Amino acid sequence: MKKKKIKWKNIIFLFVIVILLVIFVVSLYKVFLGFKEKISNNNLIDNINSLVVIEESEDTSKDEIEVIEGSVEESFNYYYEYLKVPFMDVDYRKLREINEDVVGWINVVGAGINYPYVQTDNNDYYLEYSFDKTKNASGWVFLDYRNNSNILDKNTIIYAHGGNSLAMFGPLKRLYDKDEWFKNPDNHYIKISTDKYNYVFKVFSLYVIKTTNDYIKVDFSDGEYLKFLEKLKDRSYYDFETEIDELDKIITLSTCYNKKEKLVLHGKLIKEQKNG
Repeated sequence: MKKKKIKWKNIIFLFVIVILLVIFVVSLYKVFLGFKEKISNNNLIDNINSLVVIEESEDTSKDEIEVIEGSVEESFNYYYEYLKVPFMDVDYRKLREINEDVVGWINVVGAGINYPYVQTDNNDYYLEYSFDKTKNASGWVFLDYRNNSNILDKNTIIYAHGGNSLAMFGPLKRLYDKDEWFKNPDNHYIKISTDKYNYVFKVFSLYVIKTTNDYIKVDFSDGEYLKFLEKLKDRSYYDFETEIDELDKIITLSTCYNKKEKLVLHGKLIKEQKNG
């Protein structure tokens, strides 16, 4: 009886089939895991919204709030407009039962971003963990560990994943395609609520840039800060007609636009209200 010879090309073919099958199974598992994590985060967001009551203060009394002084020209043109923008006020007691790291709440008006944000001792943890500290590729919204959570720095930086979903900072990526957002000046505000203060920021820059860390500085030497602000404003995709100077404090929102680029939104502090 003749022995059949094993053909190498058959072995190679079977090997390739096995490899492709493994890749398919792994890819399918990743899709399933991503879908599961997305549902988990959406359920968590719904739970948070059911626990927290967000109130807007219509009180425009000068005794209750402070409008931050800017340039003479802008103060004259926009003072009463800024005065009428309501604050956002949030009670965090129930949220801290879920996560003691919560330090504030952020709302980008008209953009679909309305979340509590957290802070820990690094900028890595909440890239992989959700608000309830479960492992989740969507992560959560978090304050730069270098920033003071109680008092605003010159540049207060908040991060979150963009991804392909409409959660976290994903909606920021859609603003480029939403002309109605740009054309409506009532949208050009970012609201922050913390234990000690409520803040309103006026947007002055939105742009996409190759991944860099030049916009996430928190410490500045003499004369450096104004140049920094002017650089951020000059990058903007849209002219928000917001004046800036070296006395301004700003907020920076940063997210991934794609694998090589970041999307960044900046606003300057225009008014604050002390809580309690």
